[in-house]
Amino acid sequence: MPSALKTKSSNSSRRASGPYDRRGDASLNRRKNAGQESALTTSNTELKITRSRALKGHGTVQEIVACIPTLRGNSSVEVKVMYEPGQPPVIPKAVIAPQIRSLVLSGNSSHIKGRELFMQFLNALRVPNAKMIAILWPGRSTSEFEDTIYSFLTKAGSSGNLQTVILSLQCCYRPGLKDYLRSPEAEHLVSLSLHTNADVEAEILCVLPHRHWLFNLEDLTLRNANNIKPRFFLEALEKRHAGGRSKLSSVRITAVKGLSKAVVERARAIGIEFECFRSVYVKED
Repeated sequence: MPSALKTKSSNSSRRASGPYDRRGDASLNRRKNAGQESALTTSNTELKITRSRALKGHGTVQEIVACIPTLRGNSSVEVKVMYEPGQPPVIPKAVIAPQIRSLVLSGNSSHIKGRELFMQFLNALRVPNAKMIAILWPGRSTSEFEDTIYSFLTKAGSSGNLQTVILSLQCCYRPGLKDYLRSPEAEHLVSLSLHTNADVEAEILCVLPHRHWLFNLEDLTLRNANNIKPRFFLEALEKRHAGGRSKLSSVRITAVKGLSKAVVERARAIGIEFECFRSVYVKED
């Protein structure tokens, strides 16, 4: 995760941060001043609220939930979700967070119970004012897990504020992906990035030609979905353009063999900058 942002502050705001007390996390709100950077740490947890009102680092679902109410004003969350065996599976029924404008959650699926806790967290979390949501959860997955993610995105997008979605998923539940891309809530998206090794050509190409789906989309990135043939993708873009009022202007896909000059020129003729990644991206741990 990126390091905490450093900004100028008064001497009164430069106070030593205290340790995170699992039993007394409510006291954090009383200790924290408006300009103070608070470090929240345990043996396996490192969460930090920066002076720019961002919650960063890594921690368990319960610890992240405990920190969210301490965020003030327009805030952001960029955390890696950890799982500690034996932690109590207790998540509030509702975690209301209207102050969150940007949400980045990353993790892995190696622990089934940890995945179940994360699903409970998403079902409880309410971020009606979020403009950007990224869920970076590569590795093994289940239909139920991914359905929970799409339901969360639908719920978050119902206010019309969500404009950017970034997903790194196995995409094993393709009907859920297709339904989300066709949903009224996804119409507000301006930017969509999908990182997956799955064969999602059918789900993507059946949505793109219809201008009413993803109506406001301007920027589209498909990483590692190397099965998508540039020519077929371009034909879908041309059908969308022919339907009128297409706002797409930038498209990037993985094409190891590259894009032909003819494909690039045809895309530019309809106002789209068509680019490609020449290699398959592998995330480093």
